[in-house]
Amino acid sequence: MAYTAGENQRTLRVFISYSHDTREHCNHVLSLAQQLRRDGIDAELDQFHQDELLHWPRWCEERLRPENSDFVLCICTPEYKHRVEATRDSKSPHSALMIRSPVMQSSIDF
Repeated sequence: MAYTAGENQRTLRVFISYSHDTREHCNHVLSLAQQLRRDGIDAELDQFHQDELLHWPRWCEERLRPENSDFVLCICTPEYKHRVEATRDSKSPHSALMIRSPVMQSSIDF
């Protein structure tokens, strides 16, 4: 969808996918999302909903749907890459695993 300036302009919706590597990393991602919001982009991040998220995997899957997000911004760290490639055992679901199939199908090389 093209976005043009003017009265009918729609706000871009961006879902941010990242790994919770460290508290510092999470804070940097939060700062990025807050800046995007200040710049007029509807950035969606789990940290904005921590008190209300009852089922994180379902929430994440809903955010990944085209009707809810125009773009997915992946903050790729070595840990994130391991999760996308499923090279590390993880007991908790991760948005990287949820986007793996569509990304791999699009032939994007990590």
